[in-house]
Amino acid sequence: MKRFEMNALVFHQTDMMDFITLPEKYFSEDLLWERWPVRYIDVQVKRAFLQEVTRRCKAQGVAFYPEFKEIWYPEGLLEVYPELKNKDGQICPTNPFWFEFVAEKMDELVRYYPDVAGAIVSPATRESKVSISKMTCDCERCRSTDPNKWYEDFIRAVYKPLEACGKTLVIRDFSYSKDHQNAVIEASMAVSKDIVIGLKNVPHDFWPTFPDNPKLGQTQGLAQWAEFDVWGQYYGQGAFPASLVEDFQNRIRHCRSKGVTGAWFRTDIEWLDESNNMNSFNTLNLIGAAMLSSNPDRDLDEVYDAWLEWGLYSGFTASSETGEPVRPSAPDARERLQAFMRAGSKVMEKALYVRGHVFNYSSQFGQSLSAIYNVMQVWHQREQWDPGSAKHLEPTPENLAVIYAEKREAVEQAEKLKDILDPGTLGLPDAFLVEIEAMLELYVWYARGYELSAHAYFAAQRALQTGERSDAVTALANADALDAFQGELASHLETTVYPHYVYWLTSPTRLHQLAEDVRSKVNSTSEIA
Repeated sequence: MKRFEMNALVFHQTDMMDFITLPEKYFSEDLLWERWPVRYIDVQVKRAFLQEVTRRCKAQGVAFYPEFKEIWYPEGLLEVYPELKNKDGQICPTNPFWFEFVAEKMDELVRYYPDVAGAIVSPATRESKVSISKMTCDCERCRSTDPNKWYEDFIRAVYKPLEACGKTLVIRDFSYSKDHQNAVIEASMAVSKDIVIGLKNVPHDFWPTFPDNPKLGQTQGLAQWAEFDVWGQYYGQGAFPASLVEDFQNRIRHCRSKGVTGAWFRTDIEWLDESNNMNSFNTLNLIGAAMLSSNPDRDLDEVYDAWLEWGLYSGFTASSETGEPVRPSAPDARERLQAFMRAGSKVMEKALYVRGHVFNYSSQFGQSLSAIYNVMQVWHQREQWDPGSAKHLEPTPENLAVIYAEKREAVEQAEKLKDILDPGTLGLPDAFLVEIEAMLELYVWYARGYELSAHAYFAAQRALQTGERSDAVTALANADALDAFQGELASHLETTVYPHYVYWLTSPTRLHQLAEDVRSKVNSTSEIA
């Protein structure tokens, strides 16, 4: 942070508040010792840890922000307050209790962690336990509640304890729809002009192929901070490195033109241990984002030079086992690494996306027809942000030709990565070189898995749509080809020793499940069953 002039540290975990607050109003010491002593001790330990983190941040002039999704609660709360469930056992998000509950948690946050600069809260995500955005309760009060009013009440509840202590509230937009995105911003404005709106650089989530977030510059005068993923949740997760700095340069220019005054950069994800920006080639993206934030017009050669000066990590050593970064000694190392990272970006875009639409599940292979469809056209749909784009996914012969060509290009470009990098002549330590060569070999397997998945998925969609025997035969043949490939991949992985997240990303089991699902669906609806 000092080297690249960053001034704030963010800890993000969905349920963080339930690890660092009780709150005491509902969970007294006596109750916890009687019912949940482990939770009581756990909160005490994490409290000591976070107090030390915030103390060190303050001493170095670094603002510290916890980031979490609300409403969340410990399971014991429903035992203490069973009335929070309706008669059908559903949690009612419009129960006034929840606003009191989040206010108490925020009050406890500022009392026990006085050195926090504020908090970053996501109220509109479907990933929290309770939210109006899910609407799982069908009681009369829920049916008649205006989502805008619910967001306003929620935001006011978390804002007041922070405002009383001079802390900053950042409302993080993590909406799954335009309607809820608009509601959160309007509700924030109704509460206070001092609230900061945190917007991802693209709508909903971190997909480099998506258009700019349309809400940038549309926050009704509220301060804006933009959020970027520099690790690559949907871009190979660092195990398969790819540059995002070229994209960031344009995105940051756009953000600044829309009045954005701050940015923060996600370096990992809370549910995947041992993989982050600091143990992969994708450290480049963090360095680049920091440098470009202060000057988006800087020559990108400077960014790549700064990355090499910092040093390389392979991505194939778990973060808890990394040592000092490696600096290649070849005089043309920067040029080759620059070309390699840019080429990796092209592979990711063509392998993990279909004509710009999301074709991966956090960089994992899709495991069924419905799972792929829902990711691509329901949960993570591009259509609502780019109207008309869904027609490019229809299984017409013309579209299929473009899609299959895109996936073939991804594989061919992945096969060229080793020649672009020529790692044996970069001047790398032998042990590091072994890891880089393993990564380059698996990169091709990875791209090939997406190619065959696309053939299996779209051929099946074609067969299910037309009902033609010839299309069914093609779909089944593609499923067989995918299954044969996953067997080869499984045999290859059997002899390797990589960090667990590499196997998580390249799981042959998921490919086999997709092949089986294609066979089941096509056989059940075709004449060749």
